[in-house]
Amino acid sequence: MTTQGSVADEEGNLEFAFSSQVLRYDIETKESEVFARPDPFPTSFGFVSLLGLAVGPEDGDLYVSEFANGIRRYDFATGEELDVLDTNYTETNPSSNFIGNLAFGPEDNDLYTVGFDTETTIGSLLKFDVPEGNRTLIADKAPELQRSIGLLFKADSASGASVPEPGAFAGLLGTVLFLSRKKRT
Repeated sequence: MTTQGSVADEEGNLEFAFSSQVLRYDIETKESEVFARPDPFPTSFGFVSLLGLAVGPEDGDLYVSEFANGIRRYDFATGEELDVLDTNYTETNPSSNFIGNLAFGPEDNDLYTVGFDTETTIGSLLKFDVPEGNRTLIADKAPELQRSIGLLFKADSASGASVPEPGAFAGLLGTVLFLSRKKRT
């Protein structure tokens, strides 16, 4: 589970009250422990805000998206940070893009994430080749992706396979990207 480190103060301004972290929680004993508590990325606004979690289908590592500009990869057994994937597709410093959830493509095992430019709120879809970490911008500044924060892969009901194809629907806090592909004939 991830925790967000920001809260609104009395005037409604964003305040970073505590460190964002990844917690390991035992459902049976209800005990938790801190799995990871990272420092901010050098190109971030100086805060950490962890969001999405996914387990790598090929390496079994834990991938965690950070709203403030990146994806972190951890050894699932030890909690050691193994790698950081740079999601700063706006190439600004500090980065003017924020990142939402992440998911692995069920057929290509590539890592996908969505984000948006804080200056325009227009979103983008990114893909990372794992383990190389090469970033590809699939949908760059797509106007229909306003404040993109979530994504998932939908199973094809006829075959049971999950395959990606961009499509979108609006969420309450922004755009949630819904990836699916039409049935192949």
